[in-house]
Amino acid sequence: MSTRGPDPKVSDAELTRAMNNTDEPFATAKQIAESVGLSSFRVRQRMNSLSEAGEIESARLGEGPYIYWSHGSFESDT
Repeated sequence: MSTRGPDPKVSDAELTRAMNNTDEPFATAKQIAESVGLSSFRVRQRMNSLSEAGEIESARLGEGPYIYWSHGSFESDT
């Protein structure tokens, strides 16, 4: 029997930390999944929920992957 809601073994903070620990200013669900040990599908669900709640930003690259980033990740220093 499955339950709805976040996976209790991986917190939202762990997901966002993994998102922020990439070499780029964004991360894909696959990158995050590899870091936290969840499936890409489950990470995408969780990250989309965080995006809908306004905690992070997200976009889909055409028909390709979704990307996720923190507010202000793409702001210029100039």
